[in-house]
Amino acid sequence: MSPTIREIAKHTKVIDIGITQVWGIVSAWGCESLWMPDCTSSALEGYGLGSIRVLTFSQFPGMIIRERLEAVDPGNYNLRFRVYRDDLKDMENYGNLKLEAVGPTQTSVQWKGESSLEDEEAFNAQRERVEDMYLGFTDSLYNLLK
Repeated sequence: MSPTIREIAKHTKVIDIGITQVWGIVSAWGCESLWMPDCTSSALEGYGLGSIRVLTFSQFPGMIIRERLEAVDPGNYNLRFRVYRDDLKDMENYGNLKLEAVGPTQTSVQWKGESSLEDEEAFNAQRERVEDMYLGFTDSLYNLLK
């Protein structure tokens, strides 16, 4: 039986940056150290669907996070990736990013995380971390591009 995947966090914010500018940054798979807060390194293994970005963050010393690109739809400004973490080896975790043009100079940035984590206490703790992370990602994109 496959695990149940549940939404763990969702964050949406409109920023005063055009959609093509935002997409140009977030779709540069493997260049996250240029815009993700506290990302100390990012590297890319492979290219396109199935490629893996390898990330380290200063707030998680010694932890390596690997994310495999599962789906990309440039026409609709969507990305989906599977997240692999050393401390959550038996879990299925996914990140989703969707951009929508609100106007010529505004973009709705929508992050959604999903997880098969079953323990409610751990799920809620992870939810807080992911929500904070998504807020930081969006704010960082805005600050980089403004």
